[in-house]
Amino acid sequence: MRIRNFIVADAVSGGPQGKWFVHGGGVTQISAFEFPYVQAKLGLLVTLVYEGPEDDIEHDVEIAIVSDAGIETTKLLQLHAPKPPEAFETRKYWQLLHLVGDVSGLPFDEPGRYWVVLKLNGNEMDRMLLDVERLGPPPSLPSEPG
Repeated sequence: MRIRNFIVADAVSGGPQGKWFVHGGGVTQISAFEFPYVQAKLGLLVTLVYEGPEDDIEHDVEIAIVSDAGIETTKLLQLHAPKPPEAFETRKYWQLLHLVGDVSGLPFDEPGRYWVVLKLNGNEMDRMLLDVERLGPPPSLPSEPG
């Protein structure tokens, strides 16, 4: 099994005829004035390809945010993918597993380097950097004339 798509975006949604709408794809940085911080939403698009008969088994897929120290901070997805309904030798097309959607309310206790980690059957397949940075002091609101 291999990765065809692994995209972190501002938002991802499904469309007609198997299309995916990716908005703000390639997110690698989140900025906040104060911590702890909750990111309102991130989108994910992951497509896994069943490449051969050895892939025609049940698979456990997991996507998590992991700190630079290796500590899992948030589990974004945990899915048990069933065996494809048709054997590899008799399929006319690639068997694809699409994982698409938005994840909301992602907490970050402090700024730093985080990783969006994709695991298949407990083995890491890929990871993407997510740099969470602190911005300067929040802008102050103008005072009302008094």
